[in-house]
Amino acid sequence: MKKELRARGVDVINLGVGDPDTPTPAHIVARLAEAAGNPANHRYPDYEGLLAFRQAAAEWTERRYGVRVDPATEVVSLIGSKEGIANMAVAFVDPGDVVLVPDPGYPVYHVGAAFNGGQTYRLPLRRENAFLPDLAAVPAGVARAAKLLWLNYPNNPTAAVAPAAFFADAVRFAERHGVILCHDAAYAEIYFGERPPSILEIPGGRDVAIEFHSLSKTFNMTGWRVGFAVGNPALIAALGQVKTNVDSGVFQAVQEAAIAALSGDYAVVERLRATYRERRDVLVAGLGTVGLPCDPPAGTFYVWEDAARSASQCMPHRVYIGIGSNLGDRKANTHEAVDRVSKLPGTRVVRASSLYESEPLGDAKTWFVNSVIEIETELAAEELLKKLKAIEKAMGRKRVKGIRWGSRVIDLAILFCNHEIVDKRSLKIPHPELHKRRFVLLPLAELAPHVVHPQLGQSVSALLATLKDDKRVTLLPRG
Repeated sequence: MKKELRARGVDVINLGVGDPDTPTPAHIVARLAEAAGNPANHRYPDYEGLLAFRQAAAEWTERRYGVRVDPATEVVSLIGSKEGIANMAVAFVDPGDVVLVPDPGYPVYHVGAAFNGGQTYRLPLRRENAFLPDLAAVPAGVARAAKLLWLNYPNNPTAAVAPAAFFADAVRFAERHGVILCHDAAYAEIYFGERPPSILEIPGGRDVAIEFHSLSKTFNMTGWRVGFAVGNPALIAALGQVKTNVDSGVFQAVQEAAIAALSGDYAVVERLRATYRERRDVLVAGLGTVGLPCDPPAGTFYVWEDAARSASQCMPHRVYIGIGSNLGDRKANTHEAVDRVSKLPGTRVVRASSLYESEPLGDAKTWFVNSVIEIETELAAEELLKKLKAIEKAMGRKRVKGIRWGSRVIDLAILFCNHEIVDKRSLKIPHPELHKRRFVLLPLAELAPHVVHPQLGQSVSALLATLKDDKRVTLLPRG
């Protein structure tokens, strides 16, 4: 839908991808430019990363968390943390193994397992549990079969920050069940209260865990593809062994720029965090004014709230409109009606069915020409109905005794509107005659055979297959 809207010139603001919109700090870019000119950096890099880069990562880890790690054995460079996350499954998951993944969560946790024959067991992140998985609720059999446990805090997409006490529970769970604890800390530096902890700070964490860090969000370097993993030496070695066989390491000039990021002036990170805090506050306040009150997120640049009802009001409605004519030039009337509908505010005709001729109803003498159009509209159903009635009036309409629909230049009826059910005197959706008339179902089945009647629970094609209407309906030739 996004590409289709942009192709039509719609200015789409994509709120679904976490890609910083401010530039990489200038000193990092300058270091890349300088390093890229060094011929020594034009050769294959070391698979595990430059020792200088790993040293910078180790020093950052100690400054940030007070955890001292060996850059030679407890740090490995990554082509962005996404690569490392996927390759953890390559390193450790065998067919039939279980991988415990948060739900909702970063898709790569699940996909990495699936690509290697593993099964995923989803751990629900619920508001009532502060968006922390209930590890005590994992069935014993699942825990015994589990190979990896993925955690991600600050969390994408719930914006939750995990306390150290939860990480301690996770470490004990991993120890008890022999599970490798994998912590995706991509948003470690985007927080608005107390500093989020590292899994490696927790007693026992370094025995069972590996933590993934990315420069993408911390330094606005999503396109640079550089990060690192830090943790248990055996886990780092296994991940490094996979990398020697599937990639050729991070471009050394990028690593040198990453050293400048990790070792340089951290005020750039503080300024970025302040920017996100300001944006967070503006968004939270704005959501409150439109009926979506929410607590300010503790971390990341996401807000996780139930916006289904509001979104449905903002997005175009997908509506199917039945068109019928049995006065004058019926084909011309139909085409004029479609043109008039297309000019309604906030409305676009997506598709139109073929034209069908149907046997008259009641005392009418002229056969009807019927069709269905599919539209996208920003109009609410009742407002749309008013405008359709205005089109009928403008084109002319004459009542015939004994026929509810009458003889008409044009008749326009809302058949479906999204999956809504409306039961008002002035408006009923789905249309009450929809499932009874062949001249409605035939053109509708052209456009929406799989759309399900929200009251009857059957698709349009199924309704057509069981229809008992014996009125004759024929397909008109095009033209």
